[in-house]
Amino acid sequence: MFEKACSALLETVMPIVIAWKVGNEIGHGVAAGMIINEDGYFITAGHVLEKIMHLDKDTVAFQKGQSKFHVDYLAIFGSTSAKLVDMYVDPAIDFGIGRLENYSPIPRHQYPVFRQREVKQGELLCRVGYPFIEDMKPSWKNGKFTFGRLMPVPQFVNEALVSRFVKLNTGVFIETSSPGLQGQSGGPLADVNGATRSGGCY
Repeated sequence: MFEKACSALLETVMPIVIAWKVGNEIGHGVAAGMIINEDGYFITAGHVLEKIMHLDKDTVAFQKGQSKFHVDYLAIFGSTSAKLVDMYVDPAIDFGIGRLENYSPIPRHQYPVFRQREVKQGELLCRVGYPFIEDMKPSWKNGKFTFGRLMPVPQFVNEALVSRFVKLNTGVFIETSSPGLQGQSGGPLADVNGATRSGGCY
């Protein structure tokens, strides 16, 4: 039932790959995000951007001689490395927004459609992201990151039945029958047409 949604989201949702090196430690993570307009603004989960902002801060400290560890990182949004700027995070709702510097509209890319109709309990939605990426392990060679395999990163979709709404001081949150998987952070909940609920990033 989500065939139409998958077709639409394939051109809307993009992987965010982050690789970092702190001293001799190398790590990486994969999340999801959506570019929302021609100016290159994008949305994702807040904790994804918090990681990048933390690495940004450490890198600047190292360059100024304030760190005893060599800190370096690479962010890849979609299929190209990108400089993420103007980042803002609302930790209360785990929401992040930022801008891709020197962004040029991507051919065939579709900007997301945000549904105005309220989500209802019992509605069946789908969640999109990039889990189970096991062969991407980065290494550091000759002053740059290399990957075992990078692109294309296959999308993964699973169903998300709206189980209930949880009211907290920071807002109302959607709880679904299936948990978000590692690698789906920042991916939307979408209906059968591929329309996503504004603020529905996980």
